[in-house]
Amino acid sequence: MFPSVFSDLIVFSGLAARFPRSRFFGHADRTWANEMEAAEVDWVPGAFSIIRAEALAAAGHFDPRFFLYYEEVDLCMRFKRSGYSIWYWPDISIIHIGGESSRQVRTLEMSRSGGQLILWRMRSMLLYYRKHHGAAARIAMLAEVVWYWMRSQRRQMSKDPDRRTSARSYRSLISIMSQAWRDTRGGRFSPTQPW
Repeated sequence: MFPSVFSDLIVFSGLAARFPRSRFFGHADRTWANEMEAAEVDWVPGAFSIIRAEALAAAGHFDPRFFLYYEEVDLCMRFKRSGYSIWYWPDISIIHIGGESSRQVRTLEMSRSGGQLILWRMRSMLLYYRKHHGAAARIAMLAEVVWYWMRSQRRQMSKDPDRRTSARSYRSLISIMSQAWRDTRGGRFSPTQPW
């Protein structure tokens, strides 16, 4: 389903993963649905899509402001607004080797946690929300920051050293989101892409 602040919070909270068969908690990724049945959906991953030429002519091509993430969500949103439907077909399968696009960057230092990829995801999320939901970009950013802050506080209070270490990771995510907000000027500007 198309991203929303509410569905993002359900995914961040871990409730979507904990209750994947629930129509409520699993609605963002339709984890409750039978994956062997064709279905109309809001969007499909861009790793493999069959798109009608007339749909591209009506809605436009991929928006170059999006880098690595949300580009297919944006395109499918524009297809739907142009009157087209998006379908998932289970009888067609591919193997998607994740992370291959990011491996093209040989000059960037990639942290163990994949901080650069997280930054690109956050930038694209902000661009998507600003483009399609206006002020919700700020709400999405704040919701994510508040969630990370709450997780860091909870883990910081633990006596378990591993949990205390993970508290630092959540604080790092807050810093990365702050950078994404600055880099995109609140979702209004697409930063220079690495390739």
